[in-house]
Amino acid sequence: MKTLKRTGFAVVAVCLLITAQVLAAGKLGKLGGGSGEKKLLTLAEVEPQLALLAGTTLDVFAKEKVEYGAVGDSKYDEVCRNSAIAYGSLKVAQTMMADAQQNLAQYAKDHQARGETKRQIKELEADGKLTPEESAAAIKGAKQAKGKFTKDEVAYFAKMSGNLAVASAALAKGIESAGQLSQQIPNLLTSAKSDFSGPTNALKLKAATENLNLARNQVQDVPAEGKKTATDLAKYAAIVKELHGETKDLTPVD
Repeated sequence: MKTLKRTGFAVVAVCLLITAQVLAAGKLGKLGGGSGEKKLLTLAEVEPQLALLAGTTLDVFAKEKVEYGAVGDSKYDEVCRNSAIAYGSLKVAQTMMADAQQNLAQYAKDHQARGETKRQIKELEADGKLTPEESAAAIKGAKQAKGKFTKDEVAYFAKMSGNLAVASAALAKGIESAGQLSQQIPNLLTSAKSDFSGPTNALKLKAATENLNLARNQVQDVPAEGKKTATDLAKYAAIVKELHGETKDLTPVD
């Protein structure tokens, strides 16, 4: 009988001990042992003026998810977020440029198909694509020939003129930021070991290290690739702005 009582007390004691350990582990997880969270970059974070493009064909982040991590320490979280923004500014610029190239070529072909331009588009397509200059020349030629411009065309030149200007400014900031971040990240990788020391911070240290390595990968190509993209983007921005000036006073046909 005494043995049974002792066994019962022992079982209860073990259960209470396990319960206490579980509760303690949960408390530690919330206070200092959590591994943080992952967030997805949005257009608004890259540039608030681009927020209205969310969910449209120009929202690159609807197709290519750009992620950054947070561990609850602003010193680390801001660097990771800013690295994603710098990388995102490059992706936004490239998406805008590809869209402008595609639409300029299509509008040029549409006018040529209606016989409104003297240039033969097929002769210009030696490599399968029109250059932005060739597309612009064909579109301006259509205007000189009193060609008909659609609502979509007139609206596109107006909206894209603004979008390209905003994307250019965002990319310039991204390039500058990437250069600074690439110097900060190695220092944070070193300091993380002391900032998140101890067994209760093991998960947070692991998450912070992973987040910083992701950030380093995101910014490493931005300065070089961004400068080349910026040069090309400026060319498209100038052309679309000129076409907007050429067509803004036209009365569209539909």
